[in-house]
Amino acid sequence: MEFPNKPPVRLETMKSGQVIGELGFYLGQKRTAAVVADEPSIVYLLSARSLAKMEKKSPEVASYFHQLIIQLMAARTTHLIRTVAALEK
Repeated sequence: MEFPNKPPVRLETMKSGQVIGELGFYLGQKRTAAVVADEPSIVYLLSARSLAKMEKKSPEVASYFHQLIIQLMAARTTHLIRTVAALEK
């Protein structure tokens, strides 16, 4: 995460196959963190326009995609809740 007049703070180190930016994507909001690749990477981008095309042309695939994202967000939310609970003890 980047702050004015301060060095950036690494929030997480992710491995290959990770999804990032899903909250901002679904909420239509600006991202709150930058992504920095420490090594050469292949990055795939799904635009809102491409998702809309998928929903129209392949609704079953789009539904599966949405289910995967829901599971990802649920897992991240559960992890966050457990982390906050552990910090409160």
